[in-house]
This record gives sequence, structure tokens and C-alpha cells, in this order.
Amino acid sequence: MTVETEIGNDLFRTTGKTLKALGWKIVYQSTQNKGTEEDGDEENQSLPPSFTLDEQLTVLCAAAKTVEKKTTPPKWFTEASLIAAMKNPVRSVNDKDLRDTLRNTGGLATEATRASIIEKLKKIGYITIKGKRITVTEKGKQAIELIIGAGIQALTSVELTAKWEQYLDRIAKGQGSYQHFMDNIEKFAHHIVQQVKQQQPSAALSSGATNGITKCPANNCKGYIIPTKFGYGCSDWKNGCKFTIGKEFGGKKITEAQVKALVEKGKTNYLKFKKGDKEYEARLVLEDKNTGKFKPEFKNRIKN
Repeated sequence: MTVETEIGNDLFRTTGKTLKALGWKIVYQSTQNKGTEEDGDEENQSLPPSFTLDEQLTVLCAAAKTVEKKTTPPKWFTEASLIAAMKNPVRSVNDKDLRDTLRNTGGLATEATRASIIEKLKKIGYITIKGKRITVTEKGKQAIELIIGAGIQALTSVELTAKWEQYLDRIAKGQGSYQHFMDNIEKFAHHIVQQVKQQQPSAALSSGATNGITKCPANNCKGYIIPTKFGYGCSDWKNGCKFTIGKEFGGKKITEAQVKALVEKGKTNYLKFKKGDKEYEARLVLEDKNTGKFKPEFKNRIKN
């Protein structure tokens, strides 16, 4: 039960529970009173079974006090909690009908695809997982910035998913037109593409290297080096910059720290590589600052 009480110009919310049936607790009737006390707390107090309220009831505020507390940020998502949030995303939806729709349809995606969606976000480079905690990468932040800047937040809207599900349900009941639904989807997709095309280069990348790995070394380039699907490239590629670095060399992944050293110092520290059954040390040396071409500079080979 939730009660909202007006005192002056302020609104106070009180919640409580009324026990309608003992259920399995009937086994512990001898300790019923003790159990009731343990179940109650300041925010969810146990109420008598006969407890009733009139909506227009006048109440007396006998006492009031201010309690100082600190707000805490939401907990970081883990893979398990993110999947749970996708299964039950109703907290981010205000409309009751849309919340009911999401409950009835099982939330976002399906049981079989939710984990694969998270895995895809990792492979693309939008998120990374440290321990159990999911964090957004710079590339992911730039994608979010692009969506907001282009005014296409509906693309990430839980409400939009619920509305589509509602219309699909109408189609299934013979109350809606499949062709009308698909025409609107096509218009929506066209609108998104046009908005993205008109979007200016990321403001974050234009503001400084803190939002990229480092400034692009190519002549007269104002872009920044960022992670891409294939490795690393310049944020100003649309204007013709051809600077790129592959994501691997000698079977070993090239890290952001190594890219930063390669661009800013022209070379990395010596790294260990393996070719067949032979190990060797080499550092990567930048040959062409306009294209990102580099070569290995070998050190003494290491014997097995």
C-alpha cells in the first residue's frame, strides 16, 4: 500500500504491507510475531490486516524532523545485471500501458540474444569489462554523443520498443496494417540516416586529445586517433585523412598506449613477439606519419 499525504505545500509518500494470508509462514505460527517485526522497516512497515484509509482523510502531523543523507550514484552494470535490466526495463518507462507491454513481451531482445548483444558491443569497442564492471569506452561515448547531437535519441528509446510491440500486437489481432507499420519503419530509418549525414564531426574529438588517444600526426590534420573496428584511425577520415594502424602485428594486439607512443615518439618500447617456435624482441617505428605505416626494428633474438 502506498499513501501520499499533503502537509502544507509538500507531498510525503508512505509505503506499507498488509499480510493477507500466512502462506508458508503458517508453519512458523509460534514465531509469527517475531517474523513480523523482522519483515518491517522504516520504508516498508507491516500494517494490521484491518487497516483501511479514506482518500479524503484528514491527518494530524504530530512531529517532523529533517534527516541528512547523501545520494549515491547508481551501481555499475555487470553482464548479469545488464541482462536483467534488458529483461525488465520498465523502471525507465513512465507510461503504465507501455510498462505493461514490456512486461508481457519479455522486455528488450530475447533470452537467446541478450548476451550476444553485449558481446557484440564489446567486439565493436563500445564497452569494456574490468573485473565484473561494464564501462563505456571513448568510442562508445562518441557514439552516444553522435546520437544526441543528431537528435535521434528515439533510436535508443525503450518507449519506442514498447510502442512497436503494441502495434505488432494490433497487427496480430487484425487491428493494424503490416504495410503501414513497415512504411513507418522505412521513414524512421531514412530520417535517422539523414540526421547522421548532417551531423558535424564529434564535438568531443574537436575539443582536445582527452577524447581520443592522441592528436593525428598527419600534415595539416585537425583530427585525433581513435579506436576503430579494424584497429585505429583518424577521426577526420571524412575529410580525407588516411592515417590508419592495424589492430595486430606479429600475432599480438597493438594497445592504445603503444599507438600513443608510436604517434607521439615515433616508436614504441621493445616488445616480445613470436614467429613459429622462435621468440624475438622488436619495437615498432613510424615510417609515414600521413598513412600510419610502420616497421619493426629488431633487437637480439631470444633463444628458447
